[in-house]
Amino acid sequence: MIYSILVTTWECHGTGPGFIKENLEKITEVEYRPLQCVISDHSKNDEIENIVKSIDPKGVDVVYVRYPENYGNIALNWSNALKFAQGDIIQYFTMDDWFHNPMAIDRIVTFFKDSPECMWVMVPKIDWPANTMFTPSWTDFNPMRNTLGGPNSIVFRKSLSHVEMDPNLVWFVDTEWYFRLGLAAGPPVLYPIEPLYTCRTHPLQLQHHIENPVKMREHDYIINKYKDLRC
Repeated sequence: MIYSILVTTWECHGTGPGFIKENLEKITEVEYRPLQCVISDHSKNDEIENIVKSIDPKGVDVVYVRYPENYGNIALNWSNALKFAQGDIIQYFTMDDWFHNPMAIDRIVTFFKDSPECMWVMVPKIDWPANTMFTPSWTDFNPMRNTLGGPNSIVFRKSLSHVEMDPNLVWFVDTEWYFRLGLAAGPPVLYPIEPLYTCRTHPLQLQHHIENPVKMREHDYIINKYKDLRC
């Protein structure tokens, strides 16, 4: 089974090149093959591209694509990466996080093989620098309630790749995506074995820079989008 990791990246006020270097080096240390890593780069310069091309892929199929359109729209950046995904199993990833166990993907692929009815999986993570574990949970169908964490927390089969993130959303982009994954495939299954990745917390994360008017607009947008459903 091919495993595709889809990474979005951008300059991030000068921190992006360092983040993607660490991210990609950790991906190449993962032992599972065949492994594909698609990097969709929103940067306005070549620095990240040069770093990606300088790293030894160690057998990972690294696909670098520049995505100059719709600058700053993370949903469309991930959707752009999705166009190049060849994986039977797919995971969105952010450039500031990393896999900390070289065997993690082997184990989650085995989990999917042993659970053919499972379409999408929630995976625990380690929050850094607090070094605490977060275990996602699914409590109900609600496009504005997040008990799963970021999109990295979800691993899904390619048969769900038609469920893309809504480019009209930023604050609720992940929770609304989870909601539609649930509508398409039912509740996710928890991967109970171990944390799959480490999530870096830092002040430049997008979530720290979204103001209340944006959240209110998105709230109204979702209410209207699902007005014919009971949420």
